[in-house]
Amino acid sequence: MQDYRSKQETGLVALISVIIITVITLGVGVTISLLGLSELQAGLTLDQSSRALETTDSCGEEAYFRLKLDSGYTGGTVPVGTDSCTATVSGGGASRTITTISTVSDHTRATNVNVDLTTNTDLTAEGIDLTGWGEE
Repeated sequence: MQDYRSKQETGLVALISVIIITVITLGVGVTISLLGLSELQAGLTLDQSSRALETTDSCGEEAYFRLKLDSGYTGGTVPVGTDSCTATVSGGGASRTITTISTVSDHTRATNVNVDLTTNTDLTAEGIDLTGWGEE
């Protein structure tokens, strides 16, 4: 009888050991998976934020050139690849500020482009000088 009970206790210890090892392994696996998902989310957020900044910068360049071609340009929606942004030209006279705003998913970025409109010496053509460019 003693031998039978000893085998039973050994089997029970082995079963409990297997269960404990399984729970620990499962816990480590779940933790690693959650960390991976967190890293993926952080990467996606960074990508969308960068894409919004690239879009608003491209929009600022486009608005800059539109203002260079037409000093009366006041802004509007500017398509940039599959995205778009809004450009607004404010100010008057020679000093103008181009404000661009772009949203990709839930990430919004904005820039201000400061310019001075100029005319050449024979007054036949307008030019534009970039005096500042920065993110809001």
